[in-house]
Amino acid sequence: MPLSPEEFSRRRRGRNLALILVLAAFAALFFAVSIVKLAQHPELFTTSLDGPQHR
Repeated sequence: MPLSPEEFSRRRRGRNLALILVLAAFAALFFAVSIVKLAQHPELFTTSLDGPQHR
């Protein structure tokens, strides 16, 4: 049974919203992992323009 244009549009909008939510969750996961790694090993992330600081 073919879908009406309204039903097709509603389903497409639902799929697009689901895709946006999945991509946002994926980006948030990468951000969280980066923050945790930075907190555990701050020496790996230098902001010095002089190069690495050897202790």
